Amino acid sequence: MKKLIITILYVIFILLAGASHGQNYLIPAQKDGLWGFIDKNEHWIIRERFDNAFPYSQGLACVQYYDKWGYIDQKGQWMIQPKFDKAKPFSEGLACVKTGNLWGFIDKTGSIAIAPTFYAISSFSEGFAVVYTGDAFHYIDKAGNKVIDKEFDIAKPFTDGLASVVYKGERGYIDFNGNWIIKHKYNKADAFSEGLALVKRSDKYGFINHRGDLVIPLTFADANHFSDGLASIKANNKWGYIDRRGITIKEPEFDYAGEFINGLAVVRKNGRYGIINKNGDWVINPVYQDLNNVSNTVSIEEELRKLIEFKIRQWELKGEFEKSEDYYLRVTEENRKAEVRRQTSLAVNEIAGKYVKLNEAELGLYNADAEIFTLFVPGAITTLIPVPIEDAIWFKDNWNFVEIMDPEFSIFDDKFVVIKFTASLFGSLYNYDAYQHGVYVSTFNGKPELGNLNITLPELEIPVMKEFPTPVASSEVLSEIDDMIPVNNIIQENVFALVIGNENYSSYQLGNESSIDVEFAEHDARIFSEYLMKTFGIPRENISMLIDATAGQIKQALAKMSALAKAYEGDAEFVFYYAGHGLPDEQTREPYIIPVDVSPSDLDFAISLEEVYNSYTAHETKRVSIFLDACFSGGARSESLLASRGIRIRPKSPFVMGNLIVFSASRGDQTAFAYREKKHGMFTYHMLKKIQETNGMVSYGELAKYLEFEVNKRSLLINNREQEPTLKVSPILEYTWRDFSFLNSDKVLFTELPEEY
Repeated sequence: MKKLIITILYVIFILLAGASHGQNYLIPAQKDGLWGFIDKNEHWIIRERFDNAFPYSQGLACVQYYDKWGYIDQKGQWMIQPKFDKAKPFSEGLACVKTGNLWGFIDKTGSIAIAPTFYAISSFSEGFAVVYTGDAFHYIDKAGNKVIDKEFDIAKPFTDGLASVVYKGERGYIDFNGNWIIKHKYNKADAFSEGLALVKRSDKYGFINHRGDLVIPLTFADANHFSDGLASIKANNKWGYIDRRGITIKEPEFDYAGEFINGLAVVRKNGRYGIINKNGDWVINPVYQDLNNVSNTVSIEEELRKLIEFKIRQWELKGEFEKSEDYYLRVTEENRKAEVRRQTSLAVNEIAGKYVKLNEAELGLYNADAEIFTLFVPGAITTLIPVPIEDAIWFKDNWNFVEIMDPEFSIFDDKFVVIKFTASLFGSLYNYDAYQHGVYVSTFNGKPELGNLNITLPELEIPVMKEFPTPVASSEVLSEIDDMIPVNNIIQENVFALVIGNENYSSYQLGNESSIDVEFAEHDARIFSEYLMKTFGIPRENISMLIDATAGQIKQALAKMSALAKAYEGDAEFVFYYAGHGLPDEQTREPYIIPVDVSPSDLDFAISLEEVYNSYTAHETKRVSIFLDACFSGGARSESLLASRGIRIRPKSPFVMGNLIVFSASRGDQTAFAYREKKHGMFTYHMLKKIQETNGMVSYGELAKYLEFEVNKRSLLINNREQEPTLKVSPILEYTWRDFSFLNSDKVLFTELPEEY
């Protein structure tokens, strides 16, 4: 019975582990002006908090956050921080990013792969990208080198081995060597997709094939390229779908219709967005402000790696009826390498079976000289079928009866490549081999370099007994206050916030080591901003967030807050939050917040706390709440500024006037510590924890009491040092401040907590 139970548990484990390698499709969706990601059941997997969001590509999603672009993983965690002015999804391992006025490329670590020197660029496609240098368009490879010695008036990316260009006034399509393949007189000609290209003349759209023949007439008011065998078209001011024969599959009835991806398409009807399947049935009803395409959150290469790792872990298990001496002879490093090679081949073909739709392949044009057909395969790079010229017409006429057998696959730039198969037609066999016949990708040069997959697996462990796979260490997770942010249905239009997170001092001050950086200050600022927006209903446009702020940026932001106070004539409320370094002047003991570009040895350009306070008291306000997760004694979260000052100074406290309430992380000469386990400042973590627990309905008096007790207690336990938060208020608020709260309870309609990821 015990063995039976163990066996059942093992089977369950295997099934669960195997399930984890399945697809994770997510859809970018917009709600209340912000973007997040939902699944097909309309559950919010990544809560709406972005200004904009693209679908996932190669395991990462490109999103805009507070006017900057970065990349998140499938859990919504930042893999590449939002620091670019514009960005595009990853393609073939690189992504387009814009810094200032110039574009370049980064790799998946966020490192610059091709320096930003171009005024416009396209994503990489079939090994090439289009760049605009200011005077002409060029094609470059992944090393940044120009690959076609021509300057084009207009150029578009390569697809299906062809690129649409305008060169010295002539219009057409070129091959990888820059040779003309098609010339035309259309006003507009897009990239090929599934063997057809969208063209336009006299405000009407149609489609041409690889010979340049117009195979779908110019009859549509607008159209999109083919995907999953269908293209959306506009007629009579409505959108519908046609197939590759030009036959209407879905009558025009939508305000707009997007491309099909994975059998689903985003459409708009009556001003709202939803998703339909190929039958035209609603998968997600049209209720959203906006939606983007369905995408897989896990790259093919990562899915492959996980599957191989899982298979190898199974292989490493000692069998129930396997003797130990046989086990040790079987599980060796040499045998393991051989098993990895075997499982890699099996895994590629297994995963390809889910993505590649050979039964939906479309036959393209015939190259009589090479005696080979082009074959468009959904889910894979365009491939070929060698057919002798005497069989070609018969083969094409009977294409619907052709059976594709024994396919083998590989992966190139996160795309599947069919490397071998046999096409059978009424007993006649036609064999394709990518190494012999080539494929439609420029960087393969006709003979693809396939099979060199970068698969990193755990080190081999050979225990005496191994009934179950060794659990893989879970990835580092964020604090619970980051995932479970309360959402209140309220908008406080007259509340404005300035949030500053100064962390990376070493990046701005040459010669200083990273030890002067303030741990988690950036994360503190970003999460605090999310609480302001979601829990306290402060509109995103009312929140000014500065990450690694310079002196000029802080002064400019403070001036903006002062101008807003003046404009609202006493009817506005303000929040100021700062996480970063603070220091006192050695002579006057006046406390300063330290911009990232100001040296701690010279405070002439630092921002005094008195200057911060004065920015908010120069004009009448309803209330100003100031939160300082910094100390001003010369210490910091890592106490790294002590080396530059030598001694710790007890700063004097500026007088608090007007309607100011000031929460500080520590008192006197104490240090404001980090809470490394939670990846926050000790003060910020506990402040947000209390807000989370109360859904924002906490009074200032309750918050102050909680912080005074919890922060000091946790600091003594973890750091063996006291950290006692303090609170200072203006004399006119001395008897009323305790009843203040972030929210007015009569304005809150309901409160909800987001689902866990």
